Amino acid sequence: YIRRGEPIAEAPGAARVARFVEKPSQAGAEALIAEGAVWNSGYFLFRADLMLSELEAFVPEVLAAARAAYEAAVTDLDFVRLDAAAFARAPKISIDYAVMERTARAGVLPVSFAWSDVGTWDAVWQVLDHDAAGNAVRGRVSLIGTKNSLVHSQGGGLTAVVGLEDVVVVSTPDAVLVASKAQSGQVKELVNALRASGEPEADAHLRMYRPWGWYQRIDIGERFQVKRIQVVPGGRLSLQK
Repeated sequence: YIRRGEPIAEAPGAARVARFVEKPSQAGAEALIAEGAVWNSGYFLFRADLMLSELEAFVPEVLAAARAAYEAAVTDLDFVRLDAAAFARAPKISIDYAVMERTARAGVLPVSFAWSDVGTWDAVWQVLDHDAAGNAVRGRVSLIGTKNSLVHSQGGGLTAVVGLEDVVVVSTPDAVLVASKAQSGQVKELVNALRASGEPEADAHLRMYRPWGWYQRIDIGERFQVKRIQVVPGGRLSLQK
């Protein structure tokens, strides 16, 4: 949330940021709203040199890691690959905590329009069109006695749901997610758990893109793997056996 300060004469309607609070508690948010604070939608506009100077002042270790990753980057056809080791040295912090809560050089322009960051599957359901029973569907889907649910079927397969309410069902060729809409925000924790247990679906898709095109796994066994490969015009890849 953003508490507005003095008006900015050069920008009608805008004000200086008196206080920027990222993810306050519910009580803190209610107090800020009561004071007339506006909600941060996450749209930031700044000159590159100004942001660099603020990063240098507040989180120099982030800037140093980013610069090192860029300076050690290599070019791979159309790809610029940052140096992974240097990039990994950057602390994990958002721009909100790193700069916006600390800077004295920010302004805010209040606006009013419909907006959602669509950060959960429940939010996806909210922004899609619904049928008479409140369901939002995509792909080959068959429903019986199902209400207020999101069912997304990808890859050509049929996804059937019977007798459920307020659920999210996402079916893809490599994984299926079934969750209550109310708990769909826990997908992040689920992905972390899958990654910790070494499940490849946490980070990899069946179709993997490369500078020369892409490949998609069709079948895999103990001593074989079948892939579909598409090479872009002029693309080259190494011989594998």
